[in-house]
Amino acid sequence: MKEKRFYGAGARKLRSVMPLAAAAEQAAARLFPGSGAVLRATGLASPLPDPAGFLCPTERLRLKDITSLKRRRQWLGGRLAVKRAAAAHIGCDAAELAIRPEEDGRPVLLRGGKAEKTCVSISHSHDMAVAVAAAAPCGIDVERISPRPARLAERFSLPQESRLLEPVGDETGYTMLWCAKEALRKAIRPMPGFLGLELCRMEAHEYGYIMAFSTPATRECRCFAAADGTYALALFVGVQGPM
Repeated sequence: MKEKRFYGAGARKLRSVMPLAAAAEQAAARLFPGSGAVLRATGLASPLPDPAGFLCPTERLRLKDITSLKRRRQWLGGRLAVKRAAAAHIGCDAAELAIRPEEDGRPVLLRGGKAEKTCVSISHSHDMAVAVAAAAPCGIDVERISPRPARLAERFSLPQESRLLEPVGDETGYTMLWCAKEALRKAIRPMPGFLGLELCRMEAHEYGYIMAFSTPATRECRCFAAADGTYALALFVGVQGPM
């Protein structure tokens, strides 16, 4: 596949032929070797399959408790994406799987009522839900690009990080930074605070960017991040390969 070029306000974005989830999965094979990371995305603007076909009885009861139509679609889209990703990673039928949230909200994958070793992460924003399944702790986050992250930057970013975001502009840059820190927080235990994660390097990658962070444990963690002009997405898997 040909390398994607810079376009549109100097931001590194992906053309429609390379959806964000597909770009992240391509990048994961190189950046997180051995993780077998599988990503799936669900578009929420189109009708979703019958929940009875992919939700277990406990999940169907949970669905009944969600009264907001928007929240129901996002929750269903996330469950569909994560089960498709996990089924592809394990090699089973998505209907065999269930998701149980831990006390801190992180999803645990179940098969036949027993926890699987496969790790999963889910995210959704507006009309998109994404999920990743991998052989190591993982985190994924997707957000619609908007001015809001830049306005709230002091809540989750450090002053010195702004210089590294200049090549992509404030709206895209701060949205990607939010996604990357969220992805890391979903995978690292104990969960670090936003300001405990410092962006120390940001480099162009074939499909987006590599965002390298220092963490409270002082080891460097690298996320893949990309944007397509509408959404930003970031992925972290706890297996690191060469740059």
